[in-house]
Amino acid sequence: MLATPVVGMVVPAIASAWPWAVSVGAFALAGLRARPAGPAYRAGAAAALVTLALGLPLLLLFPIVPVRWTDLIGLAVSAVLVGAISGVVGRKSSRTGSNS
Repeated sequence: MLATPVVGMVVPAIASAWPWAVSVGAFALAGLRARPAGPAYRAGAAAALVTLALGLPLLLLFPIVPVRWTDLIGLAVSAVLVGAISGVVGRKSSRTGSNS
């Protein structure tokens, strides 16, 4: 997220998509790394929402493009979806990795 202004200056065409790409990558990584005590989808979604909460101040304090409330809702929905999916995928891959 901190690289967004630099990316915006170097490649202006991807400046508006950069925060989304970085966010989705962070949500997926958080969901994969979550160690659930309960359902994997819930732990992945929660980890992604925490990641969003930690990155949101950077997005709001250093915007390249104006941030609308619909963008924030979209980020929250994508955090839940990507986190839940990657939490399930991470749990399945850890199960198969430990059996071999």
